Amino acid sequence: MNAENSMNANFFSGRHLCLRFLSACKIGRSLRILLPILAVSFAVVARGQYPGYLSGPAGSPMTPPGVVVKVPASPLLSGVPDSRQRMQNALAAPAVTHKALASTNYSFVNFNIPNAAYVEPTAVNNNEVVAGYYADTSNVTHGFVWQQGTLQIIDYPGALDTAFTGINNRGVLVGTYEDENFSTYTVTYSLADASWSVLPNVPGGWQEEFEIAGINDDGVVIGCAAEFGTLSWIWHPDSQTFSYFTAPAASEASTCAYGVNGKRNAVGTFSVAYSSSQLLFLKDRDEFTSISLPSSLQGTMFGPYGLNINDTIVGTYFTGSFTTVSGFIRYRNGAFVVVNQPGTDQTYLTGINDFGVLVGDTYNSTTGAFPGFIAYPVK
Repeated sequence: MNAENSMNANFFSGRHLCLRFLSACKIGRSLRILLPILAVSFAVVARGQYPGYLSGPAGSPMTPPGVVVKVPASPLLSGVPDSRQRMQNALAAPAVTHKALASTNYSFVNFNIPNAAYVEPTAVNNNEVVAGYYADTSNVTHGFVWQQGTLQIIDYPGALDTAFTGINNRGVLVGTYEDENFSTYTVTYSLADASWSVLPNVPGGWQEEFEIAGINDDGVVIGCAAEFGTLSWIWHPDSQTFSYFTAPAASEASTCAYGVNGKRNAVGTFSVAYSSSQLLFLKDRDEFTSISLPSSLQGTMFGPYGLNINDTIVGTYFTGSFTTVSGFIRYRNGAFVVVNQPGTDQTYLTGINDFGVLVGDTYNSTTGAFPGFIAYPVK
């Protein structure tokens, strides 16, 4: 643990150990869970096992693209809003009105995936379609979407691993896949016509990042590439070109973008020049706002981070040697709200839609479960 605590803030989270390869990410996600458990109990807790593996032939690393099954959800609290029914089957039509809803109370609905070692939701759109990835018990990563108990597993054809990290209101997902040579590529996938698009490689020998890419309704993709540091990039679909940016006062090659909203504002992290500090940034056109946790929380932030149309940011922070792991919401006015799912030991927030609906995952030491969740603001 001492060695872990001495690492750069980029690597406190297992997710940040994913900065180069999918295989590294799978190790990192295990560490993200096991480090706090080891710190508390000095014991390795086995992940939950689920029957009914959704796969092709025995031993196949792939699931057939587009496998659809029903996965029962588990409402933990009452009061799930009627918007769940109102928005179902509305994959293609983007919402046109957005109202910021500040709330400290949420109604959580957990969901698992058969044969999943862990479930990692990463984004949710205004139609409450959840995108993400999960690792099966063979440590193979698969992309998925989930909506009101219906699960669709989507893997890039022939890929060793697939993961989705963003979804827009038109039902277009963004993520990465790893090929047989362990090279990683950024891809988009349209739910409407089941079509894939592979983005060009970032010029200059930079490698694509796993787990760090977002997409807005215009198809603008924002992400982070790595090669002896990190490079924030924006993919412009109209011109089919990349542009790049660096946060002011950032040390060289330390700016890493995570997500983009409908206003083309961005969220990400950077390391402060001549310092070991790492901060969040909110990029509004060419203006950057540096963000740190309020002193009252006394913790360290880590991602991935979500951003909605109201410039509301979600993420996760920990205290001490992972003594506490909680989600946070940061509003445009600078206010922070801490979010914890009742009855769990750790809560990770990864995404938020324009109506304040959250997604993430949790850990429960009593049951050993690592479910994903969607959480609805309670008025």
